[in-house]
Amino acid sequence: MNSQDTPDDGVPAARLEFARRLRELRIPRGFRTARSLARSLDIDENRYTRYERAEVEPDLTMIRRICKTLNVTPNDLLSYVGVSAETQSLASPATRSPDRLGAIAEPRPVRHLNDPITTAAWLVAEVATQLKDNLQTKGGAGAPRPSALAIMAETGRLYKALMEQPFETITDLLSDQAVANADPDLAQPLQDRIEVFMALIKSAS
Repeated sequence: MNSQDTPDDGVPAARLEFARRLRELRIPRGFRTARSLARSLDIDENRYTRYERAEVEPDLTMIRRICKTLNVTPNDLLSYVGVSAETQSLASPATRSPDRLGAIAEPRPVRHLNDPITTAAWLVAEVATQLKDNLQTKGGAGAPRPSALAIMAETGRLYKALMEQPFETITDLLSDQAVANADPDLAQPLQDRIEVFMALIKSAS
């Protein structure tokens, strides 16, 4: 973990960002108090408020429950809102963002949450992140296993890259030596997800 991943106070950046976004998203969605959302999640209020104070982080199951209750995506919670309707509605039509080669690219149109490409991109990111985590664990490097929130954050970063530059991101992913040399049985789910994602991208172009 590098210095950018952990602030000076020792709290992981992903956890701080999650806590901030959780507080921001709760009230506009009808939960005026932490207690009201805790009740909807069927957990103790103290447990929930520790999420908002960035003292602890929820596991993947709880993150999914929070997303369902607030009607948001994991990217909304982790602040990867560059491809979400929330950010796009505030952005100027003239907004442009540089791609990897330094050229200026027009922002992509916002996709509906139920759009097949959006779903396929998240599934590729999720499976790829899980595969890398499994490979690192099997490698026995001795490094501590990343937390559920860190895994979700990495999934969000990969998802964002897939939505912005699908072909380049898939190429980079398949060029990863750990992924390329993975056991075929472990790599098959990722191959299946990539094939579906690329077929959808090609059919939409």
